[in-house]
Amino acid sequence: DGAGGREFVFAEHPRDGILPTEYMTMVRSREWKLVHFLGESFGQLFDLVNDPGEDTNLWDDPGCADKRQELTSALRDWLIRSNCRTGALMAGHR
Repeated sequence: DGAGGREFVFAEHPRDGILPTEYMTMVRSREWKLVHFLGESFGQLFDLVNDPGEDTNLWDDPGCADKRQELTSALRDWLIRSNCRTGALMAGHR
């Protein structure tokens, strides 16, 4: 964008005393946020423009299926790129 910001921001979080799943990943754009829970059939999808408080989960909304797929693909690509970049870090210790 014109301000030089990123298109997406990503996060990952392992299970802790609060998180009810083994592993969570998240991708966020300026307008949307998707949260994926490892091994679960459900997730979270929020329209941040019309729902900045993240009150309405659009994960199962058929009208948002394309956005869900777009963000899931961005998340998958980020995880693959991340694994490729960090895969060699421990090569000397194996």
